[in-house]
Amino acid sequence: MPVHFTESKTVLGMDLAKQAMTILSLTYPGYSWFVRCDGGVIDIKCAEIGRASMIRHIKNTDHDAAVFRRDIIKSAGEFLERAHLRRKSSEGVNAQVLEGGEKIKWKKKPTILFH
Repeated sequence: MPVHFTESKTVLGMDLAKQAMTILSLTYPGYSWFVRCDGGVIDIKCAEIGRASMIRHIKNTDHDAAVFRRDIIKSAGEFLERAHLRRKSSEGVNAQVLEGGEKIKWKKKPTILFH
């Protein structure tokens, strides 16, 4: 069962985080998404990938709802592809690899949220 979590220090940030979460959960169902919106960026994480995240700059997307939606879908899809997970709905597997994860020393141990 997927877990969805949003957070921000501001009301506006929380609204953007919730919008991003709605887009993610509808476009890529079955994945556990975490969205934080603070400091001018949206930080998108997927529990099936682990501690790695995609960072999107708010100023590049918040001027237009269609641009915001397209950017969230594209960046999250790329994130899933880099982890060799399928776009669309989750197959219930965790990432075994993350292309480009060398910079953050990514390991295949996924984040465990609840037991």
